[in-house]
Amino acid sequence: MYGIEKNDYKDVSILKTSPRYYGMVLEQSFSGSKHDPQYQYRHPITGKAMALGHLTWLVCRGDLIPSDKPRIEQWEFEFNFRDEGARTLELPLYEYLDDDQVPQNFEISQGGKFLVYRQLL
Repeated sequence: MYGIEKNDYKDVSILKTSPRYYGMVLEQSFSGSKHDPQYQYRHPITGKAMALGHLTWLVCRGDLIPSDKPRIEQWEFEFNFRDEGARTLELPLYEYLDDDQVPQNFEISQGGKFLVYRQLL
């Protein structure tokens, strides 16, 4: 533990809080207790009940981010492709710009509060 003289120590890591939410729109298996029934649909390839437009927040406002090393997260995603056609995928990363309660569904939260932060893949 160090006092106010922390500039003398090289191993001090400074943590900053994330100012925004960052996430992706991903379909999830539908759960009646978690998702609004109006966004339920049947996946055309798997036939499973899915939740359309579910927002998965990778970084939440207030999360601690070290300033001296990258924050590394691992997420596993599953995508189904048809036998014919292109096997490409775009995953936009969204930044949520508002300070109110963060939405859980992209479809009902369109009000100019999202910004495409970075295009992945």
